[in-house]
Amino acid sequence: MGLPDISAAINKAVSQLPSDSPAGWGMVGAGSATLVGLIGFGIFRVTRRFATIDQVPQAYFLKPKKLSGVALRVGDADGFRFYHTPWFRGVPTAEQARTRGFMGENTISIRLAGVDAPEMAHFGGKSQPFSTEAKQYLEQLVLGKRVTIQILQRDQYSRAVRSL
Repeated sequence: MGLPDISAAINKAVSQLPSDSPAGWGMVGAGSATLVGLIGFGIFRVTRRFATIDQVPQAYFLKPKKLSGVALRVGDADGFRFYHTPWFRGVPTAEQARTRGFMGENTISIRLAGVDAPEMAHFGGKSQPFSTEAKQYLEQLVLGKRVTIQILQRDQYSRAVRSL
């Protein structure tokens, strides 16, 4: 039964009650509270922000749903940090994003599915040829821009793997 159906059922039940019935008005109050609760839950679902991959419900992996947000940092040419911003949510300032621990506690690490980009230097190792150019290209595409992602799965490093 959808929201319009519930509203119609409440209106029908109210119209059948005697106007002086105290029990009837209690039923109207209970029905109205239920309707407000259902609407509030729907708004919460749409505006809820996921700060990390651990907060994203399993349903988003089983039946992929889209998330909107901003790419705050590009690590390699095949991944970036995603700040989920659902309806009416703001984006952190550059100063907030630079504070220690902000990225790990407030962003989702995204790995682009199907992209085999050259690796940057990590842990004292050498970078692969064209890794800097590949990273710069991804920065031009997404850094600081509003992006919509669809999560496919979580990888072994707790990154969300998404399609292009």
